[in-house]
Amino acid sequence: MFKRSVSATVKDDDDLENVTESFLRDHEFAEITWIPSHRKVVFTSIDRVPVDTPGDGLCAKIGIPARVRDIETAASAWFGNIFIGKDDTFQAEEDVDALCHVIEQIIISHVAIGGGFLNDEKNFTRYPVIGFNHRMQASGGCQGSHSIQENKLETCTPTKVLDKNETICTWDRRVQTTLGFDVELRVPMSLLWEAIKDLKKIRDLNPRSLCDVSGIFIRSIKKSKAYLGHVDDVVAFELKSYRPRKRGTPKWNEDVYEEIEQMVIEKYGGGLHWGKSGGYLFGGLTKKVVSFNKFLKVKDKFDVHGVFSNEWTNGLFGIGGDRVEELRAGCALDKMCKCREDKHCAPNKGYYCKEGKVWKNARVCRKIN
Repeated sequence: MFKRSVSATVKDDDDLENVTESFLRDHEFAEITWIPSHRKVVFTSIDRVPVDTPGDGLCAKIGIPARVRDIETAASAWFGNIFIGKDDTFQAEEDVDALCHVIEQIIISHVAIGGGFLNDEKNFTRYPVIGFNHRMQASGGCQGSHSIQENKLETCTPTKVLDKNETICTWDRRVQTTLGFDVELRVPMSLLWEAIKDLKKIRDLNPRSLCDVSGIFIRSIKKSKAYLGHVDDVVAFELKSYRPRKRGTPKWNEDVYEEIEQMVIEKYGGGLHWGKSGGYLFGGLTKKVVSFNKFLKVKDKFDVHGVFSNEWTNGLFGIGGDRVEELRAGCALDKMCKCREDKHCAPNKGYYCKEGKVWKNARVCRKIN
């Protein structure tokens, strides 16, 4: 058992490539949130401190209520339909000014309100916030707001699950709340400087095109002995962006995100988080791990009959000739392929397969007016 001490500050991103590695190494649980569209960075230093250090803080991501009707209202108002699919206002109208304004407000308020950390059970008053590890690391709290009494007034349905207090967690897919792609790209620490410089080159072509992502979450991961782990120390870049609910619908500035993903994977030999959005990008990932052959031996030993395998996992691991890439009309929009032809994008909506602007080997779905 130990305590964590958390402090956060906002700075310009002018020298991000020069300070990221040292910041991540200097703080045991360091986090960086880069907002490239606004050239800002939130540096969050998180360090281990003795249990007798004064403080009873906790992480309770404030601002998102747990009641079903409030979740849907708040998600629409707070996120401005960036990630949710009620009417996708910003995406449909390509209202860059409104979208960037929302992101700016999030940046301004993030550090000032504690970024979800509280000094006590109710309030954020100052940095550092100090509290026991289990209370500082776990987030949310909505799971504790459900009524423990038997639900006699409402019955569960496929679309909503209510208890007497109409409470449900925002991440429950049975309510119309947040939806998006969550891609975590992992770059070898030794190539971090070059990778950030290239990301800035893509950003500088059109900074406002990245207002669709509320921040690139950056953290470090040490090399591992696990069979599917990394052979080197890596830096994770997590991008959460809008995902249309209707198949075949391109997202605004589709090409920018595709170029970033392809550049990190192809140019820098990057990896992915096994449990997050990746689609066709998972192809070839097994060649970058500690020992895929040893993993297969363990898998075959404990899952002789393939109970825990399916077409997707077989494609992920390249078993039986299956592949994760699926070439079909619109496949690039669902991250199921790297486009080769216009039909892999959405030519009927003005999106065509083009080469990248910085990483020329990229093939992306770009809107042509």
